[in-house]
Amino acid sequence: MAEELEKIASEVERAVEHSLMLRIFRKSLIDKLAEKFGFKPEEVAVFMEPELPANRPKPDIVLMVKDTLFIIEVTSRPGPAAVKRLLAASETLKEMFKAERVVHVLACTRGASLNRKFLKWLERCGIVLLRL
Repeated sequence: MAEELEKIASEVERAVEHSLMLRIFRKSLIDKLAEKFGFKPEEVAVFMEPELPANRPKPDIVLMVKDTLFIIEVTSRPGPAAVKRLLAASETLKEMFKAERVVHVLACTRGASLNRKFLKWLERCGIVLLRL
């Protein structure tokens, strides 16, 4: 019983940390994307971990700016798994938001190390890399 409670507490703690991290990064994300894509931060609708149909991974943050949807995965460990999560919900979100354009963004925390091969792969996949 004690182990189960400890496990639940640990999972809740991780979820709270993740949620706080997303809230902290949200402002810097919006500012950096606004500068890169030429929109005003006040034009953005922000959706934190939006609800999706069952068995669909949820992206961390979704931004809607006019007819463009930004799907954002925030990670300290960039790699194929993070990219897979980022791309998995794309079609569902595009339909939900009726977006004409979708921009995939992999937002990496400062400590993340990236090699050239991975950076080239992101470029080929059309994923925007954003360092926080």
